[in-house]
Parts: sequence; structure tokens; C-alpha cells
Amino acid sequence: MKSNSTTIKDIAYLLDISASTVSRALNNHHEVSPKTRQAVLKAAKKLNYQPNALAIGLVKNRTNTLGVLMPDITQPFYSSAISGIEYVAVERGYYVLICQSDESYQKEMDLVSMLNKYRIDGLIICPATTTARYQHLREVNKTTPLVQFDRVVEKIESHKVVSNDYQGAYEVVTHLLQCGYQRIAHIAGPKQLSISKNRKRGYLDALKNARRSVEEQYICTCTLAQDHMRGCTEMLLDLPYPPDAIFAVNDPTALEVMYVAKQRKLAIPEDIAIVGFDDQSLTSYLNPSLTTVSQPSFAMGQTAAEMLIAQIESNAKVLFEKKVFNTSLVIRDSSQKS
Repeated sequence: MKSNSTTIKDIAYLLDISASTVSRALNNHHEVSPKTRQAVLKAAKKLNYQPNALAIGLVKNRTNTLGVLMPDITQPFYSSAISGIEYVAVERGYYVLICQSDESYQKEMDLVSMLNKYRIDGLIICPATTTARYQHLREVNKTTPLVQFDRVVEKIESHKVVSNDYQGAYEVVTHLLQCGYQRIAHIAGPKQLSISKNRKRGYLDALKNARRSVEEQYICTCTLAQDHMRGCTEMLLDLPYPPDAIFAVNDPTALEVMYVAKQRKLAIPEDIAIVGFDDQSLTSYLNPSLTTVSQPSFAMGQTAAEMLIAQIESNAKVLFEKKVFNTSLVIRDSSQKS
């Protein structure tokens, strides 16, 4: 008998019991004896019975589907996090719908609406850099379990999974000071993003705690678009007293800084040190290799999925958590003077 044609009624007919008894046995109902349940499971295996996932979802008011919305799935940090999410989801019997906003606020809103129409059981989202208003997240959060990932909106009550961006940035600047760099600049990300705020705060506090003056001319905020990254780098290097070290908000920005520095024939790290944030896989293969901050992206993805599924399956009132993962400074050639 074909697997897609076998029904509960076929099992019931074979065992001469009611279809409702078969259904209860397959769902491990307490009213069904162990003997009957074993007989049902044996018959189901013999007939190659496969439960109808859609029908089960309708009964349980679930689709066993998680929505995942990331800004750019080509970036190693996000692709690794998605792998962590999928690992947990598959283990727990959930499917994953993966979407990317391409850092577009409009596309993000459209995708959140689309995922809701697909009746996802929960959503893991990292907002786009251009997202300045969050009403669409507040609306979805009223009806659908939500986990905010990496970039979070503190005012929205939900589970949150983040890196310790502040500590990572603080360690970067402390390292540069210990290496003897005097004029340390920072290319910051969009002001509305939580990661940008926390990394800039770590940069500022490290300077202040070392009793170094904070000079606004050495701070440039960019949109994370390639031309803006290069524009910030050019502006900093054109200063009368240009920086001798640049801490970039992420690795893609650091790569642009490195490109501009090399175009200007600056020696790295002798003329200028460059440090990123993310520890993308290619950073260790650059010449010079890039000093950066490593984040446990796979484990972060796993935790986001675990928190979301726990909320979906809980019948009790949820106490929202914020899980903060420690980062680690990876020191390479771009910040170590020979």
C-alpha cells in the first residue's frame, strides 16, 4: 500500500478497533492501554502510515513552521546562525521558512506580513539597518511568538538573543591602546541599531577609562552601504592628523578600510591598524590577516530556536529572557606592530 494512501481507518480496519482509538494511540493518549498502543504502532509501521502534517497542524492550531528573517543571508554571521536555528528546528520537528530583507525596511514589512499569512508558529528576526519604526514587529508580537536576534528593540517585549557587543568593542580599543596606537578612530553603524550603539559605547568607555580624550572628528557614522564605508574611511584619512588605528563596526566595513588604506600605500599595521567585528571566515586569509571579534553565531541561532519553540509549546505565561553571549577578541596581523 502506498504511504500517501494509508489512513487511520486502514489501521483501524486491520486491528478491528475504532478510528478514534487509533488516533488516540498515535497521539499517546493516556486512556489507551500500552498493549493497544503497541499494536497500533506496529500496524502503522506495517502499512507504512505517514501522518498528515497539515491535518495535525489544523487540529493543534499549529503548522510546525518557524519564520526566520535576516538582513543578508550571504553574510557568514547570519548563515551560521541560520544553521544553528535549523539544527534545533529539525530535531524538534519544525520546518523553517528563511527570508532576507536585503537591509530594506519596506521588504522587511512585506515579508513579516507574508510569513504571517503562511501561519508560522513563531518568528526569529534581525531588523534591517533601514528599519527606524517597529510597528510591524509590535503587531506580529501580539499574535505570534517572537525572538529578536542580534539587533534588538528593547521596548518590544520578547525573547532576545545578542552578543556582548559592548565588551567586544571595549576589548578592541584596550588592545589597540596596549599596542601603542594614539589616535584611534571608530566607523560606527547606523545610530538606531542596538549593535551600533553598544559597540560605540564600548569604544568610548575604553578611551575614557584609559584617560584618553574622545575626539568627535575620529568618529564617523555610516549606513553600512559600501560607498558610505569608503566615504568614512576617506574622511578619516584626510584629517590633518589622521588616525593611526581604525575600529570598524563589522568585518565588511573593516575590509573597505583595508582597501582604501592599501590604495593609499599605507602599511598595515605600521602606518595604521585595522580591526573589525564578526570574525568572518575569510578574515584569517587576508594579507595582513584581520584582527576582529568572534561571536558564537551558531550557538546563538540554536538558542534563538530553543527559546522560540519553548514559547510556542508553553501553556503558561512566558517570562521573556535576554540571552547575552560573550565574544572573544581574535588578534591577528592587522593590529600588531612588528
